[in-house]
This record gives sequence, structure tokens and C-alpha cells, in this order.
Amino acid sequence: MASVLSTAIVVEALKAEANVLHGQGNYQGAYQKYSEAIKEKQNDPRILSILFANRAASCLGMKEYLDALSDGQKAAQTDPSYVKGWALEEWNMSRRAWTSALERLPETDLSPAEVTGLKAADAAQATRQASVDGGKYHHEIPLSASNDFPWMRALALAEQEKLILNSMQPDFIRGMTAMRQMVVKNRRGHADIQSSPSVLTDLTNGILRDERVFHAYGQFFDQLENQIQFEVRLTNAWGIVGPKQIEKEVPERLRKLGWLPVRRALAITVRIWLMKGFLDSNMGAFNGGVEFYKRILDVLEWGRRTYPDVPSEERGVIFEGSFVRGVRRLYIPAVLSLHRKNGDSCGYTLEDIRDLAEDLKAETEASPRTPDSYLDSGFYASFWVYPIAEALSIIGWYHMQLGFRRIDKQQGFDPEANDDFLKSSEYYIQAAEKHPMDDEKHPYFLAVAVEALWWGGAKLEVILPVCRRIRAAMPEADEIWACSQMAKTNRNFNCLEAIIFLEKCEDEIAEGTLALDMALAPSDLLERRIGKLA
Repeated sequence: MASVLSTAIVVEALKAEANVLHGQGNYQGAYQKYSEAIKEKQNDPRILSILFANRAASCLGMKEYLDALSDGQKAAQTDPSYVKGWALEEWNMSRRAWTSALERLPETDLSPAEVTGLKAADAAQATRQASVDGGKYHHEIPLSASNDFPWMRALALAEQEKLILNSMQPDFIRGMTAMRQMVVKNRRGHADIQSSPSVLTDLTNGILRDERVFHAYGQFFDQLENQIQFEVRLTNAWGIVGPKQIEKEVPERLRKLGWLPVRRALAITVRIWLMKGFLDSNMGAFNGGVEFYKRILDVLEWGRRTYPDVPSEERGVIFEGSFVRGVRRLYIPAVLSLHRKNGDSCGYTLEDIRDLAEDLKAETEASPRTPDSYLDSGFYASFWVYPIAEALSIIGWYHMQLGFRRIDKQQGFDPEANDDFLKSSEYYIQAAEKHPMDDEKHPYFLAVAVEALWWGGAKLEVILPVCRRIRAAMPEADEIWACSQMAKTNRNFNCLEAIIFLEKCEDEIAEGTLALDMALAPSDLLERRIGKLA
């Protein structure tokens, strides 16, 4: 009895210290104290539930969202084998977990830590539900695979020997085909799922090679949820946890099991996060997308640093430089989208985004080619060429934003912004040149460069050659990309505007009313940015 009492006293003291630290905003210190209390192996389920709930609140304070979700589940005393919440809506699970956990708490005198988690889960769920109700979770996800979609056109051209498939490899389609063959049988309230164990690998490999291959069908999200359950159970992948928990458990699993099962569990965990990050980023939940990508990069950098001498065949492909670059190529545009939505208040400044892009460019340029990259030109393009192209375009975007900030401040053209606009055009042209002419990003990046040249006051002798390159590239790009998502949004408008501008200028030059040494831009350019002029 004495030992039980002493444990209870120690736990209560640690919990009190942690509550004070949390109230002071020292979330790291509070997390450590709650962890010490949990290690005391308190037998009272109610107290243990409170400790997990409180530690989850400290995780939220540190923006360690996945660790918070894990502790929220533990607080609710959920079945460890229950992995349904992995699928697409962790905040629903978080809300249920917090509600269940807090039902065990006293109705009054709750500590700040004990209410933070529920409020955060409520706020996040309300935000996401509002986005769903507003239709923001559907606008960037193609929901069919008709013959007009780029991957189908590419496959048809390859079959006719008119195209060598490069980055548009059939990995994603293979994964989709296998997932559609899934069999789910309900047995006494338990879902017995039979599916291919390589689906998540194929889907994520396809996205890493070229994210534009993604599309969905009517049952995609339900089947993805089942697939995730199936592969988590098959590999003993981690539940909804963050890097902290994984970094703690990997060494323990390695001692007991060795690399093979740990490699499989890590790979599936990372690939589930990748699917989540991709879906969130493309469905309007930019915070979620950025968070999942960042979690992946944190774990991969930790693994590369901790186990540098473990051969690739043991620790797995996810720790290879090419895989990391593929994730970064998705992560940085997700950060950019978050910044477009929330500005510098999103936690990333323009300079932060530029630095991420410059780091990706430098790292890719310094990475030696692997033997398989010589055998597969598409693999080389996806992980050595396109990361640099992505980085160049984002650095171009950075300089464009600097110019726009001057325009917005002056409410008119600002000569001091011209240098940034001209730098922007140079980076976008370099990004375009990293893509072949039959890739839609080639004419699109050139079109953005033309816009930057307009803003920068460039002369027609500089602008028109770029417009001609767009006109030459569009027919080739449309062979594959005529019905792409980019074509339906801004690519066609930007490219066609540049072509129309070109042809109008060519007519007027032929008539003698324009000269190549003149600077010219669309007459409504400034109005588009700052509104109608007074």
C-alpha cells in the first residue's frame, strides 16, 4: 500500500509541476514532466488518461500535432489496433478522443492544459468543416480517368511509339488498379480487408515522380481508408504519432526485431503521411499538408543522421536522397500555398520560402547520379531535374512578390521594383528550360516570365522572343496536357494572353506603329493588381 501511495504522490507532484509550466507557456518543460509522471506507471486509468490528455495539450502548444493526436487517442483509452482514424480526418478522431478523455475529468477547476486540447480540436474541426461546406475540398482533385486526362494520353502515345514515358510512369495507375480490386468482408463488426500490400508504395511513388498523375474515383477515399488500415496492420506501422515518438521507438524495435520489420513499418508510416500531405495540400487544408510533409522530412533527416552507415537495402529507400528531394519538391509548394492564403502570419516569410527553394536547388545540384538514374531517364528527371526546376520557379515567385509589394505600397508602377521583376523573369525562364517543350510547365513558366517582363518595363525586343517560344511550345504540350488541371485554371489563360499580345505586336510592328525598342504591356496590367484606377 505504501508503494501505491508513494507513486500516487509522485505522480500528483509531477502533474502539478507540469500544469504550472504549461500555464507559463513552457510547453517543452510541461511535456517532460507529464512524461515523467506517465513513466511512474500509474494504475488509476482516470489519472493516466488525464496525463495523456495534458501531454497532448503541451504537444499542441509546441505545434507537435501528430504527437498530440497520439496522446489524445491514448487519453481516450482507444483500442491500439484501431487505425481507422489514419485515413482522412484525424481531427474527427482527435475531437472524439478529447471528448472521451475529458469526460473523466472533474467538471470544474480544469487546468489550462486540460481544456486546451478540446478547444484546439474543436477549432480545427470547425475550420475544416467550414471549408468542406464551402466546397473547398473538391476544386483541385480530378475525379475521373477519361482518355483525355494527361496520364491516359501519355500512355496512348507511348503505345503508338510516339512518346517515351519519362516521369509519367504508371506506378500510380498500377496502385489504383490494385486498390480497386480490394475485398472487404465484415465479420462480427470487424473489417477483414484483403488487398495488395504494395498499393501505398505505388501510389506515393507515382506522386513523387509526377504529382499531376493523381486522380480519384467515386470510392477512392473509402478504399484508401481501408488500404491504410490493411497496410498498417500488415507492417505494424505507427499510428497517429509524430517524430518524437517514432525516434523513441525505432531503436527499441531495432533491438528486438532488426531492420526488416522496422524498415517496412517506417516506409508505410512515411507513405501514409505523404498521401495525407498531398491530399490536404490539394484540398485546401494547407496547414495539414505542410505539417505532414514537415513530419516526413524530420523523420527522414533524423534517420539519415542516426543511421548513416546502414546500407540502403536494410534501412530502405525512404532515406535515399532522391526520396527526400521528392518530398521537398512537394513540401515547398505546399508552404507557398499556405503563404498565399495567410501571408507571413502563416509562420513562413518570403525569405523562408526562398531559402527552402535555394537549399533544394543546391542539394540537388550537389547530388551525384545513381546507377538507376542512367537506366531510367524519367527517374533522373523526377529527382535531379525537376527539383531544380521547382526551386527556380519558386525563387522567381519570390522576386515577383518583392516587386508586387512595392507596387501595392505605391499604388502604381515603381521603377525600383523593376530589378526584382526582371530577376523573376530570368528564374522563370530557367525553370521553363528544365522541362521539355511537350511539358505544360515549359510554356506556362515562360508565360509567367512574360508577365514579369511586363511589370519590369522590358522592351519588346526582350518580350516577344519569349512569347514566340510559348507559341511554339503550346501545340506540343497540348498533345498530353490539353485537359490537365493546370490547363483548366491558369495555364491556358496565361499562355494565350502572351500569344495574343505577340500577334497584336507583330501586326503593329509590320504596320510601323510599334518598334522593338519600345516598352509595352497590357493596358489593364496595373488595374488587375490594385483595382480600377480613380
